[in-house]
Amino acid sequence: MRPGHSCVTGLRGTALTRLRAGSYGAVRSGMVPPPGVASGPGPEYASLVAEYCRTAWRPEVAAERAPSLRRTLDEIDRLVRAGTW
Repeated sequence: MRPGHSCVTGLRGTALTRLRAGSYGAVRSGMVPPPGVASGPGPEYASLVAEYCRTAWRPEVAAERAPSLRRTLDEIDRLVRAGTW
């Protein structure tokens, strides 16, 4: 990974690029920056991502295909068991 490059920033950029071409207008308008804004998420990005995480995301299922997520979840479990989280 390039120095100074954030994996999260790269993922967000990929998501925003796909959303721009998407057919769900309400989601696109909340997630993609308004016209004239060069970059960054739209006005509802954080709340829409939070809603998705609360209602639809299944991290255990996602971890089956994402080794780094599996390691992160395992580490969180370890910290909880140790009483440090």
